[in-house]
Amino acid sequence: VKAISGLPNNASVCFSMMLTASLDLIVAYLWRVSPSKDIT
Repeated sequence: VKAISGLPNNASVCFSMMLTASLDLIVAYLWRVSPSKDIT
């Protein structure tokens, strides 16, 4: 977080948006491939 605070605001927001989007994709992928659908 401290390294990001030095960046411009829009770059920080863009980075966090990309991170959130990729986490959502990973969760959706894991949910689709996992044989048991326990992942909430």
